[in-house]
Formats: sequence, C-alpha cells, structure tokens
Amino acid sequence: MPNPNTFAYIALLGWPLIALILFLSLRASSAAFCCLLLPQLFLPVQAQIKIEFLPPIDKVMVGNLVLLGGCLIFATPSRQKYFGTTLSLVLLYCLSPLVTGFFNSSPAGAGVVYIPGVGLYDACSAIRDQTIGLIPFFVGYRYFRSEAQVREFLSFFVAAVSLYSLLLLFEVRFSPQLHYWFYGYYPSEFVQEVRDGGFRPMAFMGHGLTAASLVANAAIAAATIARFRSGPKHRLNHKGIFLYLNFVLLVSKSLAATVYSTVLGSAVLFLKPRNVTLLACLLAVASLTYPALRIVEVFPTGVAVDLARQVSNDRARSLEYRFANEEVLLDRANQQPLYGWGRYGRNRVFDPDTGKDLAVTDGLWIITFGQYGWLGFIGQFGLLSLGIFRALQAGRRLSGDISFLLAGLAATLAAIMINLIPNASLLPSTWMIAGCAIGLSEAILLTVGPSLASRQQGKQLKPEVFESHQ
Repeated sequence: MPNPNTFAYIALLGWPLIALILFLSLRASSAAFCCLLLPQLFLPVQAQIKIEFLPPIDKVMVGNLVLLGGCLIFATPSRQKYFGTTLSLVLLYCLSPLVTGFFNSSPAGAGVVYIPGVGLYDACSAIRDQTIGLIPFFVGYRYFRSEAQVREFLSFFVAAVSLYSLLLLFEVRFSPQLHYWFYGYYPSEFVQEVRDGGFRPMAFMGHGLTAASLVANAAIAAATIARFRSGPKHRLNHKGIFLYLNFVLLVSKSLAATVYSTVLGSAVLFLKPRNVTLLACLLAVASLTYPALRIVEVFPTGVAVDLARQVSNDRARSLEYRFANEEVLLDRANQQPLYGWGRYGRNRVFDPDTGKDLAVTDGLWIITFGQYGWLGFIGQFGLLSLGIFRALQAGRRLSGDISFLLAGLAATLAAIMINLIPNASLLPSTWMIAGCAIGLSEAILLTVGPSLASRQQGKQLKPEVFESHQ
C-alpha cells in the first residue's frame, strides 16, 4: 500500500474548493472540462481517505462527484428524450454486481486460501463504485449533445494533453519522478517504467501505459479537429499537434499506443468519414468477440506472438506472458461465465498450499469477465462500443464537419477498446468521450430523422444544451 505525504491528502480534500472557484469564474462548459481533466491529470494515484460508511475518497471519487455536483448546479441538461438501448446498457453495467452477489454468497478458495462470500452489502458497494465511475459518461451523454459543445470538449482535451506532454517528456529524460516528488511515493513498481534502455513516463497517471493511452486518444482527437472547415491555419496547427503527440508516444516507448494513434489518426486525416467509422466498427466487433474467441481457443495467439517477435524478443515474451495469464484466469471465469465471481480476489487463481497468486490480471476485459461474467462485460464494453455504432447510423444522414466529428469520436473509442484488451487503463475522460459520442449521435438521429437525410446535411444541431445559470 502507498504511504502518501500530507500534500497528497491536502490535494484530495482541497479539490472541491478549487472546483467551486472554477465554476464561479468560468463558463459552465469550461469549468466542467477542467473538473474532468485536472483531477485525472494531477491528483495522487491510489491515495485515499477512508471514512466509515462512506466510499473511499480518492481521485476518481472526488473528481467525479465534484464534476456531477457542478453540472447539476451550474449547467442545464438536454431535454431531448433518451434511447432505451443506452439506458439498458447503463443499468446492466451498474446492476450486474447485484446478480453476482446473489450467486456468490459461499466462500471461495481451497487449502490455505479462504475468500469470504459476496453479500448484499458488497454488491451494493460495487454498484455504488461503478455508478460513481460512470458519472463522466452521464455528463457527456446529458450535457454534450450538440456539435459545438463536443467540438469544444475535444479542443480543450487536445490542448490539455499537449501541455501535459511536457511533463511526460521531462520524465523521458529524467525518469518517472514527479509523483514521488509531489506525493511521496511511487504509484507503481519503478521497474515497470524501465523500457529499452530508457524510461516510460507517467507523470501523475499511475502507470506509463495509462499515460500513453491518454496521449493516443488526444492525438486522434487532434486529427479529428484538423478535418474541420475552420481555415487552413487551424487545420495545419492540429496536424502538427497530431504529429507532435505521436512523437511523444514514440519516445515514451509505448509501441501499441503509437500504432493505435498512428493508424486511426491517419485514417481520420485521409479517409472519408464513413470509411473511418466502418473501420472503427470492425475494431469494436473484434474487441467484443475477443473473449468468445479466447474461450473457444480460435484466436491466433501464436501468430500474434510471432509478429511481436519481429519487433523485439522482450515484447514477444511480454505478450506471451499475457496470453498465458489470460488462459489461467479464463479457466476460473468459465466456471461461472454468466455472472462471474465478484470482487476481493474471488476471480483470481491461488496456489492452495502457499496461497500465492498464480496469474496477473492485466486486461480490463478479463477483470470484468472474471468478476461479473458476461453480464458485466456486455454492459461495460457495450457502452463503450455503442457510440461507434450510433456514429455509423447518424453519419449516414449528415456531411461536413459534423460527419468528421462523429468519425473521430468513433475512431477514438475504437482505439480505447482495442487497448483495453491487454490493459486496464479506463479513464474518466474515456467515459466522457463515450457519453459524448452516444449523446451527439442520438441527438442527430432525433433531430434529422431517417427520412430527412439529403435536405438537412451539415445542419447545426440545436439546442446549445450547456448554458450556465450564472
């Protein structure tokens, strides 16, 4: 467990006051962007304040609740109706722990390993945590349902990550030290950030892979903005930012994130919006079907390892190690595939004689599948992919900047979903992007309608739903 210094607790407890000042000083939308990104980028990782009968106060909890409170007080949500599919997936994701808890009341483990059953209290605790984690999705879905507001969010996101990248470049040169200098501890094992004779930076993100995922998302967003018809200078600037952020990924020694960003960002820059969205749909389907392919043992793991070996033996060994751990955890998960095993390590595999943990859980999909089964996986990954499929529907009815906007959101979500197969870096900004993609697409479908396609192409959507009460 980390041993945070006093400043870490001051940062956590002081954030609500800073957020209030932001909402009183800025437009509601700008303040909301700050309240989404600043805690994610700068508050301490894993540090928490535990008060009896309350959820742990950490960067995700305090950041998301403050974001929600600010929006409820200072902003006006959309009054458009919401689609039943979206709400159904939200309920499935948030309430799946209740089914898991009902079927996991018995203890788990064998030999020296004993893990208690999951009761109603634990199930409600998991529902609470997943609902709090989903707050950025609710904000994006309810408050960012117009083209102008989603464009503003992406521009703010790109600018914030571009500035943040200076900290990452500092750590590329001097090693990941910022979190230790400010908060008194390393949020992950330092050896994990040593790669190919250099360092993989993380700043205040907790892990180098998490930071790389954030930069890749911002790079694709920059490519999206570069397609807007806002003048050649505007487009040139964001093309330059796209190239710069890919350079940051390259020197950060994050190969997978560099590939996702380069391929999908280039697709956004050079392909038609519909082709980009179709590519994103293909990647989303691959992510959704990956667990089934692994279960029936038809996914070509050997081919993937051989391809990684063409890059380096270290990356091949790392990928092979991940596949081996997935197989161990899948054997456990397949004993209760519908509703999973629940939290507190019940989904993991332990040596009955020594109690040693026999597998490492890296990918979010295997974590969710092991804990909450197909119910939890479909709820979580279904929400992440729904924005891609909705963008394909809505993009058929429009052209111009908004079609590029939808394609860029779909490409960003596709990169996120593919990255969540080997990694578990699900960030608040990820949920915001998913909420924006679904909310904007559904607003288009409701405003334009299936029979008004050619007459209303490129029409600016109304209303501007994010207005301050100040």
